[in-house]
Amino acid sequence: MSLISAPPSKVNNVKRDYVTLFNLNADDNACRLIEPRSLHEVASDKYSPFVKMMQGLLVVDSDSDAVPCSKMDVVDINVTCAAEELIPHEIRASQGIFFTGDQIAEKIALSLSEEISAGSSFFDPSCGAGNLLLAIAKSFPLKRSVLDTLDFWGKKFGGCDLSESFILATKLRLIALALRRHGLQKVSRQDLESYLRLFKSFEVADYLGTEFGADFDCIVANPPFGHITAPDGVAWSSGKTQQAGVFIAQALMVAKSGQRIAAVLPDVLRSGTRYQKWRHMVEQNSADLHVDVYGQFSKTVDVDVFLLSVNVGAERRVDRVDNWQPTVRRVLDSCVKLNALFEVRVGPVVPHRLSEKGKLVPYLTTHDAPPFSKVGRLPKINFGGTLYSPPFVVVRRTSSPSDKARLVPSLVQGRHSIAVENHLIIIKPRDGSLKKCLELIEEFKEERVADWLNAVSRCRHLTTKILADIDIVRERYE
Repeated sequence: MSLISAPPSKVNNVKRDYVTLFNLNADDNACRLIEPRSLHEVASDKYSPFVKMMQGLLVVDSDSDAVPCSKMDVVDINVTCAAEELIPHEIRASQGIFFTGDQIAEKIALSLSEEISAGSSFFDPSCGAGNLLLAIAKSFPLKRSVLDTLDFWGKKFGGCDLSESFILATKLRLIALALRRHGLQKVSRQDLESYLRLFKSFEVADYLGTEFGADFDCIVANPPFGHITAPDGVAWSSGKTQQAGVFIAQALMVAKSGQRIAAVLPDVLRSGTRYQKWRHMVEQNSADLHVDVYGQFSKTVDVDVFLLSVNVGAERRVDRVDNWQPTVRRVLDSCVKLNALFEVRVGPVVPHRLSEKGKLVPYLTTHDAPPFSKVGRLPKINFGGTLYSPPFVVVRRTSSPSDKARLVPSLVQGRHSIAVENHLIIIKPRDGSLKKCLELIEEFKEERVADWLNAVSRCRHLTTKILADIDIVRERYE
């Protein structure tokens, strides 16, 4: 799902108008929630007044002039603002209803410029309000008349979504764009109904488990980022897994030879240790893999994403290249991996599993680990698990690319073995050297290290594998 934003100056007024609009429609029987069968239906019903308003804006002599936002442009209208105002956050979060920014949509459209010029066909398996398709249609070929253009577009664009209101919004915005590009603003109600019928390749349906989109030239997708139980037969994951990963696996499974897939996906699929098998699956079923690390999804959704582009059925390269890490870093000849000189482990204490068993020992948590400083006096707990003898360094596992410091280390000294909370990662010099600990803390302050971490993983949690792979300058530790 993507977003073509309204001009910033209109946003505040837009929000107020959406609220007013929803209140105006509160007594409309067609918009009431009458024992909905699913949260998707709730979302669709909540969004319905906004879609009706869009429909009215396109009709000549409609009653939309009575609506406060009647002067808005249907193409550039802020569909995200409407969703945030009309659909409760809990429903949007659980159903993955978060429309992306216009920058992502434009980047994907730009990457498909050759296909757009050639008039290729495009399918969005989670189309939302149609923003990815709209970004493509903005430079899609036109025909002699609006009718001819929409007849052509109806054969070239398709999509599905669980929300009926979202599907209708997508069709209306594509029609509005065609009208604008032909120099028109409104049409008769009869013409609008006939234009809507031209878009026959849109379905209110769950993409997973279907073969929708298999015959299209290109798949463009921003699938839900939530977690679902891995379907039967999935070899790359089990239990709870990323729904976005399942979407891409489905697209690869049903795609025709030569189909191109362009998608915006959560960064954990690119960099997470758990999804290494998913990445291998993508590599085995596609070619010309390209990754573009984007950054934070939006100002209101704190998830980092990347853009993935692959071709299905094309000849695969024999040589092994790690295309999932697109940023090329300069590695000095004097550098070694951190795990060559340090042992890297997650703290073994899980607080909610603590019992009164075991001997009384000092206990280190994030609360008692001062950033870039020495750990002081610690409380004690009874613990019978693995203890670590100082000196060593700990860093917080929670880490975001937006943080001022990506790595936040603390130095642990003393004579007694310590129990360490599992929200901390232990980095212990293999030779027990305090000097190595001090040098490591200084090296972690360097911008080079943070830049490398941001390129390798933009997830919100560090892993031992990522830290173990950091390049450190050997001569500093000799």
